[in-house]
Amino acid sequence: MAAIEAGRRFWTLMAYLPIEGECLVRSALLVRFLRRQGLRADWVFGVRLCPFTAHCWVQVGEVCLNDDVERLVAYTPIMVR
Repeated sequence: MAAIEAGRRFWTLMAYLPIEGECLVRSALLVRFLRRQGLRADWVFGVRLCPFTAHCWVQVGEVCLNDDVERLVAYTPIMVR
């Protein structure tokens, strides 16, 4: 799938960019990177209640492009953009 391969390229490039953002910044950059290539992906926002915390990630179908699945299972998605 083209979006998954583009996501891999994005994370290779991120190692060379002077950007160290949290999940919101990284996900926004990845979504923009994909869209500039004509590719679509979902930007997912999730929460965990105890203790409360929020997180976001980018995925195509069931494949997360920028995080570990082990971390994501702790979050309940509340919005997909």
